[in-house]
Amino acid sequence: MKIERDNIKKLPINEQKRVLSLLRDIDDINAISKISIYIDWQDFHDNWSDGPDYYGYYRLKTFQDEPIGLELDIETLDDCLCVLYDYLTL
Repeated sequence: MKIERDNIKKLPINEQKRVLSLLRDIDDINAISKISIYIDWQDFHDNWSDGPDYYGYYRLKTFQDEPIGLELDIETLDDCLCVLYDYLTL
């Protein structure tokens, strides 16, 4: 599920305020980068018996739905956006 301001209430309550802040970071990154990205949240369970279930994890994607990196928890997503913003503003 592509995270946007109008569907943020579908996220866990304890993460909504933090993700809203991260959306502002995404806006800043998109304003200065050559590609536009968004935050995707996996709102379904993976259906394999021996693999991981990424339900509730975040992922950065381009607007062409190309994934950037791996699945992230909220803390790691925050760290990644910080590093990405710092890199782009060097």
